[in-house]
Amino acid sequence: MRIKRPNRFRQGQSPERIEQYLAVGLQRTLDDITTALGRLTFADNFKATVVSAQIPGTTTDHPIRHDLGAVPVGRVIIRANTSTVVDGAKAWDENYIYMSNPSATPAILTLVILG
Repeated sequence: MRIKRPNRFRQGQSPERIEQYLAVGLQRTLDDITTALGRLTFADNFKATVVSAQIPGTTTDHPIRHDLGAVPVGRVIIRANTSTVVDGAKAWDENYIYMSNPSATPAILTLVILG
């Protein structure tokens, strides 16, 4: 969303013009900012990507591809069918993070990878 910059306030204007500037011009901008903040997503607020992954049971260092172009700084699991998934031992890189699933049950998850 693009927020329109309010017109410049010019000193020496009449009190009526000042009131109009505050009540109309700045109020529109404030409304636009409020709307924009209410629509923020991870991608808007952070360098991040949301990915879905399936990790077979009893798997270590399963690669999960991301498109950040840099080594991620963290990850947040936002949906999972198991609580046993953990970070793998292998170091993350510009293309993949690595997760392990020690459970016998295959893990299906959605995660946010933060750049």
